Amino acid sequence: MAKNTSANAFADPPKRWGLGELAIGLNFLALPLPTVVGIVALSLLAMAVLAGIARDPRRFFRPVPIACALLVLWLAIGLANENVLGIQTGLLGLRLSATFVLSVLLGCLWPRDRLPPLRSAWVWLLLASVASILVFLFFPQIEASISRDHDQYTALFAGAARLQGLWPSPAHASLAAVFLVLASLRRNIVMESRWFRGASLVTGIVALYLTQVRVGIVATLVGIAFILFFTGRTSARVQRILIAVTAVAIAAIAFSELILELLAAYPALSSLLQASSDTRFLGRVGTWEAGLAMVGDSPLFGWGAGSAGSTLGPQFAPGGHVTPHSLFLKYAVEGGIPAFALITFIVVSLVVAVGRTRDYAHLGVAVLTPVLVTSITGTVVEAIPVSLAFGVILGAYSAAATEGVTSTSPGPRGHGRRPTRLLGPEPGIQR
Repeated sequence: MAKNTSANAFADPPKRWGLGELAIGLNFLALPLPTVVGIVALSLLAMAVLAGIARDPRRFFRPVPIACALLVLWLAIGLANENVLGIQTGLLGLRLSATFVLSVLLGCLWPRDRLPPLRSAWVWLLLASVASILVFLFFPQIEASISRDHDQYTALFAGAARLQGLWPSPAHASLAAVFLVLASLRRNIVMESRWFRGASLVTGIVALYLTQVRVGIVATLVGIAFILFFTGRTSARVQRILIAVTAVAIAAIAFSELILELLAAYPALSSLLQASSDTRFLGRVGTWEAGLAMVGDSPLFGWGAGSAGSTLGPQFAPGGHVTPHSLFLKYAVEGGIPAFALITFIVVSLVVAVGRTRDYAHLGVAVLTPVLVTSITGTVVEAIPVSLAFGVILGAYSAAATEGVTSTSPGPRGHGRRPTRLLGPEPGIQR
């Protein structure tokens, strides 16, 4: 007799996909290792994507997966661009541009249950953040021994060292911290353990402070607002808003002096009020103009893999590279208008997909917020392996929204479980 698969999609342990899990894990394990290991990890990610297509081609023939595949193919063609002076440079650039897109595709193709990739991404982000904090605080010699592509200017803020640990840069650590904070704010089906969410929240707050990355602060505040105002049922949203406003008002009155002292001790936060005279921020304007000029010079094919980014500048001829400080401008420079159109379609589709998950959109918001906010002044897709974890989560949301999957999830305390569209196995699949 067939089992009832629709009544309780999570009664049995979720099925796992070993190759997909390995592709995620290897990209995190490659963190402190030479870049060539990262290229191997990218190859494994591509193999997992091909395996996913072979297992169920129907998952591939949908708008977002097809757009992802076309974008990766178009970027790969850019390896032959005359502006790319060597195959190694091209492969390094392709890794920085294609990893996020491939990870979205991997999330879209994940077979059966989609909770395992969400959990894996969350666990790896937490483990890497905890390890990096420990290395930063207690083992600075390990942090100093890791080869990085940026200069000392990036590693400091207001003269003080910023958290890097095992991460390639403070930006990586900040992105992971924003996710850990936002993902932990609400009880959710991906991680029901209060201990795990509590550990994630504390780790995220500590990392956010130690990184001193201002865009991370902005992303966190924006994400909290979105989760309060736009996720969950209307009654729950109103209740959360009232509680939040009341708590902030009480804290502001009762602890005003302490809050002012803390703000003074947090240089990144206080400097947000001085953005109009901030050379770090104002420097973005010049790079945006340079990037737009490069797109105008080569609007169809772009300038090739790696020509827009923050690490490969010395490996290109003068005038053939720019640090765009913009997600969309990066793809426009490297792949021209076609790449810009594809990445825009992918991002918009992911935003719509997260919105369609309704009650459980908040985990998607925890990813989309740092992606979108950081994309204005940075190239979040280059923050491997954080961008890989983000892509897998967003891909899973995209597939769930496309298929209209029905699963069961924890309801309010005392009310058992209620059905909701989210990330369980496909209807008709027996466990």
